[in-house]
Amino acid sequence: MPPSVTGIDINDDYLTAVQVLKGFGGWELTACARIHMKGEEERLHQGLSILSQSMNLTGGECIVAVSGAETYYRNLAVPFKDKRKQREVLSFELEPNVPFPIDDLVVDFVSTNRSDTPELLAFFTEKRVIGQLLETLKTHDIDPEMLCVRGIPMALWLINNPGAPHNGILLDLGEKRVTLVLWQKSRVVFIRTFVHGSGTQTLLKTVHHTVHAFGADRTAHQIKRFETPERAFLTGQGATQPGVSQSVAETLGIPTERVDLCNDDRIRLGEHAEPLWDPSLMDGALSLALGRYSAKGLGPNLRRNGFEVQKRSFYRTKIFRKVAVWLLVIATLWAVDMGVDTYFLKQRAAALDSRILVLFKKTFPHISRIVDPVKQAQIEINELKRVATPGRVAGMNSRALDLFLEISERLPESMDLKVSRLMIDPNSVRIKGDTDTYNTVDRVKQGLEKSSLFKTTTISSANLDRGKNRVLFEIKLGR
Repeated sequence: MPPSVTGIDINDDYLTAVQVLKGFGGWELTACARIHMKGEEERLHQGLSILSQSMNLTGGECIVAVSGAETYYRNLAVPFKDKRKQREVLSFELEPNVPFPIDDLVVDFVSTNRSDTPELLAFFTEKRVIGQLLETLKTHDIDPEMLCVRGIPMALWLINNPGAPHNGILLDLGEKRVTLVLWQKSRVVFIRTFVHGSGTQTLLKTVHHTVHAFGADRTAHQIKRFETPERAFLTGQGATQPGVSQSVAETLGIPTERVDLCNDDRIRLGEHAEPLWDPSLMDGALSLALGRYSAKGLGPNLRRNGFEVQKRSFYRTKIFRKVAVWLLVIATLWAVDMGVDTYFLKQRAAALDSRILVLFKKTFPHISRIVDPVKQAQIEINELKRVATPGRVAGMNSRALDLFLEISERLPESMDLKVSRLMIDPNSVRIKGDTDTYNTVDRVKQGLEKSSLFKTTTISSANLDRGKNRVLFEIKLGR
């Protein structure tokens, strides 16, 4: 069910609109307006233009009531109880009773009697009228869900309310015409429209005679016993005139009350609508909006026979377009965020790779071909763990103390020699230091060559440090 509904009541010289917002436990009347339609040409178009300036007519759903001057009614008896079959034979039963070609009409009906002799109350208007109305509404971006018959939605709302009489009359007293809606046993059975003639009293007598004639005809044909209306409900411009309620009560001989739908505790007037609200003039439009939520509904719908509401795809609705735009914005922001994160992660990974490479070269200088430094370092570490034993030099069969002893014994005590670094790995021993001359370096090499612990002895480097006048050297001892 839509959260908000706009009811637009089109009647003679006035256009009335009411917007209702559905809430918890009731409805809020958020906006209302009544526009006088002047002139003869494009009266409705001009009225809608003025109305659109006072409220948003494109929000939520919209229900429109067709002018009483364009709608006709007939009571018919049909041979079928099934609603589908009733609709199939309706055109044939109605054709002899209408002044128009049946193919030029839009027709709908309600069932008034489901006894052995089913009865229908048929409503019809010309397709030309419906087409022109929908085109005018379309120019203002209004696509109504239903085209209702004036008076019926209000009568159904009254019938559905607790405490409503089972038999009653609704009189919509307009400036130019009066609409009579009669219900029996909480079912609408009769509707007629009368044009104002010689006076209110004469018009009320016509209403009284019409109701009496309808009841007498039913009794004469033994269709169903007619029950006298228990109460009359008044609405419209005429209901505000002094003495009207008393005149109706005296003429019809039943209690009379003015309709005010906002007396219902479930309906609340919003702050913007309350200063403009006039129940007698606006209840018709309000009944359209409320009827969208009512169990009784809105009665016949003249939007049929080629004028049905086109089921719009969700993918073409405004809501979908708005959601799609927001999703696109969110996706774009997410993509930008992911792109920025990826860029900085790549920069950080490159920096870490450079640091790993520098550390690898410093830790494993003997490896010249570097493919995957992390994996190669792991292989080297695993190899060291595999061959290493407690108290022994990894990869050699001698203790570290034995190596130190062997090296010190091979070097003469009188030699001017300082060892600054001694590196031991599974395949070699490296000695770095400084001495007084190149000859001393050669003597160190010759002494170490005599050791049985090393297969090779190589002078890796020997350079003169001019600042200290010393020779810097490095000797590699291989297994």
